[in-house]
Amino acid sequence: MSRIDQDVLCTWEDVSSQKKAITVIKNFTGIADTAHDAICSLNPERKITYWNPTAVNLYGYTADEAAGNLLEELISIRKNSELHQAIQKVFINGEKIVNMITRTQGKKGQAIEVLINLFPFIDDTGQTAGACMIAKDITETKRNRSKIQEDEHFISHILDTTPDIIYIMDLHTRQIIYANRQVASDLGYSREQILSMKNPILDIMHPEDKELMKELMKDHMNKITLQVSENKVLEIQYRLKAADGHFEWYCDRNAVFKRNKSRSPVEKIGICQNITVRKKDEELRKTTQEIINQAEEVVNLGSWEYEPTSSSMRWSDGMYRLFNLEKGRHVWPGIYREYTPDTDKELVEQMVQKIENAIPFEETIRLVNTDNDQKIVKIKAITQKSNGGKAIRIIGVDLDITDQLRAGEEISRLYETVLHKNAELRILSEEIRTFNHPFAHYVQETIHRLYTSLEHMVSKDGTNISDSSRGNIRRAQASIQYMKLIVEDIKNYFNLYDFIEEIVPVDPNPILNIVVQRLEKKLQQLQVKVEFSRLPKFPTHPSLFEQLVFHIIETALKMRDIRLPMQIDISYSDISEKIDHPLARPDTSYTVVSFSGNGMGFDSEEIEKLLDLSYHLSPDRKSKTPGIGLAICKKIMLMHNGFITIEPESRQKSTIHCYFPQTVF
Repeated sequence: MSRIDQDVLCTWEDVSSQKKAITVIKNFTGIADTAHDAICSLNPERKITYWNPTAVNLYGYTADEAAGNLLEELISIRKNSELHQAIQKVFINGEKIVNMITRTQGKKGQAIEVLINLFPFIDDTGQTAGACMIAKDITETKRNRSKIQEDEHFISHILDTTPDIIYIMDLHTRQIIYANRQVASDLGYSREQILSMKNPILDIMHPEDKELMKELMKDHMNKITLQVSENKVLEIQYRLKAADGHFEWYCDRNAVFKRNKSRSPVEKIGICQNITVRKKDEELRKTTQEIINQAEEVVNLGSWEYEPTSSSMRWSDGMYRLFNLEKGRHVWPGIYREYTPDTDKELVEQMVQKIENAIPFEETIRLVNTDNDQKIVKIKAITQKSNGGKAIRIIGVDLDITDQLRAGEEISRLYETVLHKNAELRILSEEIRTFNHPFAHYVQETIHRLYTSLEHMVSKDGTNISDSSRGNIRRAQASIQYMKLIVEDIKNYFNLYDFIEEIVPVDPNPILNIVVQRLEKKLQQLQVKVEFSRLPKFPTHPSLFEQLVFHIIETALKMRDIRLPMQIDISYSDISEKIDHPLARPDTSYTVVSFSGNGMGFDSEEIEKLLDLSYHLSPDRKSKTPGIGLAICKKIMLMHNGFITIEPESRQKSTIHCYFPQTVF
């Protein structure tokens, strides 16, 4: 409005709206100056007209540096970028841009992640008179979110790959609210089997652990509930049955996971770990230690170790027994000085220094324990070294060799005695061998002459001899003939001592044929048959085996029942199982050659006596025997490291078994 008065032009203008706008701007500026987000205002040319303190801290530009600059240039907004297009929409279309995440740049070129909100200033005519940008710094938030995602991925990877079972339990409901997997599935149970279980833990728990587990769980839950410190860890061990029937050891370690506002525990976290291998290792270590303790006690030894860095020495139970000291008493290397006689002081002093400096050694010293019992102890020590070659400890064994030395002295004395006796036996053996041959020859010659003389008497002077005298002469001739056989057998028996040939595997079949041919005339006269199947090779000597077969058949002929037809069958068998006989060797296989005769009877009470040489030669024996042939057979089998048995099947049939080891000893 205007007016002309007295050459004066007056003009009126309504400025209430401008004042109102100034007031609004002042109020906006007051609020923006205290905001925690960066706020700036732009004029229609998109130049900065306001730059709050938070924007100064965020981007590094002062308000004066920012004022009058294009926003795109100041914070490096690329043309046609998402933020550049958003600003276009605000100024051209008057749109609002809400919660747009983008990247801007600070004064020092640093990248700044921000959450942008843009809104226009609209004038009375509806035109965009400017704009306001609010930027929230989310660089740290985004970094934290990324870290959280990485941690979640890492934890997820651990839960997926760890052999342990991790779970979280609600302490009020006793229900598992999280578990990375079911323990029953690790034990081989199918999903259907697990679903059919009332309690996947108690249903497969070892019976011995079940009741104990309930009591422990009750006590365990009380302790968990009463816990104040989250650092307290409680542990329970138990056994679970796998799907295939075997049991595995598990260990639960639990701690408070979550508390309510009153600091009472409401959730616990647990790690269920399979400790079967650890349990087996513990049992093995325990068993090994028990074996070591028993071994130390049996052989009178002890073991020790010493660490130079800590000057600590540890003894086994055997060491305390060796010194007759109370178990657990403090020990150190110099303790040897206190239990050593004066004669060994210098040697022991050197040994102690070697222990203290971890130098390996081997010494024999004398100890006098608390009972004044003197012992001779052999000590051997070795060092354990680090990767760098430095000695970290020395380990030793003390062995009481007192009894061994005494036993050695006694053995030496006995050995000298044995050598002396052996020399005497060799002289005696030579005397017997020297005596045997001429004596046997002399006796045989004398018997022959005596028998011939009696025969001559009967044949030449028969007419002058009465019948009773002739009978006496014939009985005398029979006795002389029996004596001749006994002398021959004794000669053969002692000839075995001269045998020095090697026993090796041979074919016995040709030898059987030779023996049968030797006895062919007698077999035909007595109408006795000898049958044998083909025998395999086994360790023997042709000469020994021939004598064995000859004497067994000869004995069978002497023991035959003349009223029955007789047949001798020779067979074999292989035996590898254990044989109930005092001379049978363990873990030894035998070839058994058996002689069976159906007219050959033995008195069961005299079986063992027939194999004994002394029985046949005893002056107290009142009846005749079949000779010492079986005693010779026993001697031959002993020379093979074998043995002979007689098995009577009836009074008219028996079987003689000869056991030949298949291994030459």
